[in-house]
Amino acid sequence: MNILKKNKKYLEINITPLIDIVFLLLVFFMIVINYDEYKSFKINTSSNIKEATSVVNKDVTVTINISNNGTIKINKEAINIGQLSKKLLKIKRKNNIDEIVIKTSNKTKVKYLVKVMDELYAMNHTNITIINN
Repeated sequence: MNILKKNKKYLEINITPLIDIVFLLLVFFMIVINYDEYKSFKINTSSNIKEATSVVNKDVTVTINISNNGTIKINKEAINIGQLSKKLLKIKRKNNIDEIVIKTSNKTKVKYLVKVMDELYAMNHTNITIINN
């Protein structure tokens, strides 16, 4: 004797409205998001030191040395990353800087080079040569 007989009903989830909402959100974010144009600048790289230094005119260049531990030297004067832009502006006022040479070693961490490159990019320096010792 079956007194309590349950009828099993299968629930069906309709995903059509969900897909509509997802597409509306996609369109909304595509319209609202501001795409920045990433500007780039040319970097001269050379592993041959003689070749790179022969191209560089020493009268109108600034040499930035980055050591393995992140110490930055501009024309053999040690500075920190915060002083880089001030020092370059001072040199730029004194001399007409045409090119900046960045010297690194194989053991220099990339983050130190990127920090220096970011500072140079913020100052609109575009003529940069990287020499890897």
